[in-house]
Amino acid sequence: MSRILGIVAGLVIGGFAVLAYRNAAEGWSLGQTDVGVWFTIIAGFLSIAAVVAVVGTILHSRPQNG
Repeated sequence: MSRILGIVAGLVIGGFAVLAYRNAAEGWSLGQTDVGVWFTIIAGFLSIAAVVAVVGTILHSRPQNG
């Protein structure tokens, strides 16, 4: 059960990252470089968090041998 929750949390965070990337792209296209820069930075951090959540969940919820 905890494995499912960890992976779902990673996917939710990944969804937030996608939304942040979309806002960044919209900011860049409208010529608002400050919005584009900061949303790109936020999206990058969210992407890292999503990957770490999923990989960490998989690594730490493996069955133990022994």
